[in-house]
Formats: sequence, structure tokens, C-alpha cells
Amino acid sequence: MGGVGAVSTVRRRETYTGGPSAGERLAGLVRMISGVLTGGLVILAVVVVGATVLAAQRGAMGPPATMMAAHLLVALAAVLVQVYGDRRGPAAAVGSAAVVLALTGGLLWTQWWS
Repeated sequence: MGGVGAVSTVRRRETYTGGPSAGERLAGLVRMISGVLTGGLVILAVVVVGATVLAAQRGAMGPPATMMAAHLLVALAAVLVQVYGDRRGPAAAVGSAAVVLALTGGLLWTQWWS
């Protein structure tokens, strides 16, 4: 039985180690959340521009030009930062998500809440 050329019938359990690490999974979650925030900023910018155009067409007061400009600039900045974070490693993803969060909070605070 244990001689030369014997075939072992014992199967070894193989472990799969090719999946993402915990850090990569967390970075993916952070990317997803910051992507949702970025999409929300783009939609909000479109709504503010639309309200400005509608108000101008109807001769009514609408959002001021500074509000429209702020929304457009912040949305553009958030998209650029999000794309950068999506194309880099986990550390860049977390950093870019922090920037997107700061942009979102700053825009909402300065244009809507204060």
C-alpha cells in the first residue's frame, strides 16, 4: 500500500484566498456611499439650474445666480474627486469620499441651511 508509485486518496481542502480583503471591501462600501452623494449633488445642480431657467422664463424670482454657480461647481468637483477615488486604491477611495462628504456638507450648509 504505501510503496513507490502509490496514489494518495486523501483529498486536501483548498482554501480560496483570491477574494477582496476587509480593507478593499470597506473601500468599496465607501466608494458606493460617496458615489451616491455625488449623484445627489449632480441631480440637485440640475434641479437648481432648471428652477433658475423656469423662473427667468416666467419673470419670477428664482434661485440667485450665485446659488446656481455654487451647485454647478460643487457637483463638477465632486464628480472629478469621485472618479479619482474610483480609479485609485483603497486609501484614495477613503480620502476622496471624505472630500465628497465635505463638499456635500459645505454646499448644503451654505446654500440651504444658513
